[in-house]
Amino acid sequence: MLQLLNIYPDIDVKKSALTVAKRHLWYLSERNVGLAFLDERISQIEKTNMTKHLEPQLPNETIRCDSLISQVDALKVVNDTAERGIAVIKKFNEWVRDEKQKQFLLRVIEHHRKVITKRTKQRITSFKVE
Repeated sequence: MLQLLNIYPDIDVKKSALTVAKRHLWYLSERNVGLAFLDERISQIEKTNMTKHLEPQLPNETIRCDSLISQVDALKVVNDTAERGIAVIKKFNEWVRDEKQKQFLLRVIEHHRKVITKRTKQRITSFKVE
């Protein structure tokens, strides 16, 4: 996805999208990436190739533990912030047709994100425009 964003023709959109995407890279830690070894959609060959970049290297055998896999399968992964953001931008695109207005509103949102660094409900609702 980052490679696609890098070649996006609109520089402002590309810059904003890359900034947002990079904020979500924090969860790609060594610990969390290990969950990929339990993903049935990833072939054993790919998993073996993945182990070549780990320290220490894992034995060259099938990684399988039914108990662990069932526990991981039961994990519920939810990114409420992203889901709410997607819903907001969909509504935003329905309501605002003029491209200049869209860009203006996106700049306002970006400005407020810089001003309100601690985004708690109380902080946001108490924010006063001067």
